[in-house]
Amino acid sequence: MRVLVTSTPGVGHVLPLVALATALRSAGHHVVWATGPDAQDLVRGAGFESVTAGTDQASRAQRFRDGWPDVGRLAPRQRRAVAFPALFATLSAELMYDDLSTVLEDRPVDLIVHEPCELAAAPIAARLGIAQATVGFGRFVPDHLLDGAADDVAGLWEMAGRAVPADLGLYSGAYFHPLPSSLEPVRADRPIHLLRPIGDDTAPRAEADRRGRRPSLYVTFGTEFGPAAPWRSVIDAIGQLDLDALVTVGKLVDPDSFGSLPDGVRVERWVPQRDALAASDLVVSHGGSGAMIGALAAGLAHLAIPLGADHFENADLIVEHGIGTIVETPDPSPTEIAERVVALLADDDTMARSRQAAAELVAMPSPTSAVALLEHLVDSN
Repeated sequence: MRVLVTSTPGVGHVLPLVALATALRSAGHHVVWATGPDAQDLVRGAGFESVTAGTDQASRAQRFRDGWPDVGRLAPRQRRAVAFPALFATLSAELMYDDLSTVLEDRPVDLIVHEPCELAAAPIAARLGIAQATVGFGRFVPDHLLDGAADDVAGLWEMAGRAVPADLGLYSGAYFHPLPSSLEPVRADRPIHLLRPIGDDTAPRAEADRRGRRPSLYVTFGTEFGPAAPWRSVIDAIGQLDLDALVTVGKLVDPDSFGSLPDGVRVERWVPQRDALAASDLVVSHGGSGAMIGALAAGLAHLAIPLGADHFENADLIVEHGIGTIVETPDPSPTEIAERVVALLADDDTMARSRQAAAELVAMPSPTSAVALLEHLVDSN
């Protein structure tokens, strides 16, 4: 098969596609990736041929600030209802559609694989009669967000001779979901397939033996929200406690800006998440999908301090299923954060539920097993 993978350029949108793209390539299929200019190095670094399509994050963010100046006045939980359609439909979809049209003129394909925020792949696949599949990177996109984006992608669907579907085409082919159904049930009326979001060699985390050592935290606020994170409060909280911590701040935050650090705290721009999690007893994060799934895969409890995007929905899942807790206070105090950390580290029931969630995630179908399903999808298209 000739496969085109498409994604918006954010790290959290690109990396969740890598495992399935790798499985397709390993099965002998030809894979080309189309994404924004600022994600080219990331995709090529993963070993894939890549072509530029769509916008870059910096210019999209600036256009969003210019066009929606009042969004910051909304409560943090309310901002996604504005940001999702603006960022991924109004400011991205038409440009991506035009670029993909050019790519597909020169590179006809049998299958398009994309992520849920890349909203041009589904209508162009419908227009050209190409099989398509969606790979989720976290929870299902809520229907009200899809409704909010519908008008801005309706013209793209008109070129396919169709009215814009209620699901924006995300479920027109196969949809691969990265969470166990015990955490987020799937709808029976949609073609949803579970897909393990981690490698074949990953096993559930064994219960950590903390005897003779201090507990260890992994602290991250992802790759995009670092400038808005409450770093000082988190670091001061750690300073109140007898534990170690690895803090990763991403490329947008200078590790040297924190000045003096408590004993046992190490600050880095980036560390492979799997390595960071393997050495940790608890995750403190913004509740982004990558951090949530990483903690799940490692069997670790999670303290979520949500900032925007899908963080609040992920934090709600963490709390609902008893695998962590949330600090939703604006500008949380070090004392509040420290108290939550201490409570989670002492909560054996939460730790046990986290390990059970890891076992369920690891038992999900692997990316390799999904290849045959995609081959059948193409054959029956």
